[in-house]
Amino acid sequence: MEPGPPRFRPENAGIGGEGLEQIPKQCAESARHPMRYAMTRPVLRFLALTCLATLVAGCQPNTSEPQVDRAELVEVPLATIPADACWTRDRVPAQTQLVYETDASGARVPREVELHPAEDRMFAVPCAEQMTGDFLASLQRALAVRGLHAGAITGVWDSETAEAVRRYQAPQGLDSAVLSLQAAQQLGLIAVPRDGF
Repeated sequence: MEPGPPRFRPENAGIGGEGLEQIPKQCAESARHPMRYAMTRPVLRFLALTCLATLVAGCQPNTSEPQVDRAELVEVPLATIPADACWTRDRVPAQTQLVYETDASGARVPREVELHPAEDRMFAVPCAEQMTGDFLASLQRALAVRGLHAGAITGVWDSETAEAVRRYQAPQGLDSAVLSLQAAQQLGLIAVPRDGF
């Protein structure tokens, strides 16, 4: 192994300037071995760029979408339906899905498939004396906050309110425009009775 160039150290430099004579020798030595000293510059550049890239990457905002879990709707048990509740029967339409099939000629033909048949369903509803103008206005506001009712808050049961009620109840398994007692309780319009009080 070839010895490297002599290194200048501050302890070698005396008060009278001893050791300073080594500096010209060091410059001459680096001229004879340019690769030894030239390699340190790219390595330092690489390290500096790596550190910079790491810092910049740490400052970038998270571009992936956060996972959002929807709250599960809680079924209101039958125990929360008072004994004097009002009931109604409504025809719940069949749930269908449009599927496309290929016929013998290769053309796509639409066909409606029934997922659930139509049925008459009986469920508890708010009684007629509860369905006041204030109650209906509160219902319309509750549906508007959820983005289901875009009309004016009139306090009157109209077709727009009925469709908003259907849009609210359908994901919960009741595809009906008649407001159920369970939906009214979930919307905070009717108090949920508590056992033992």
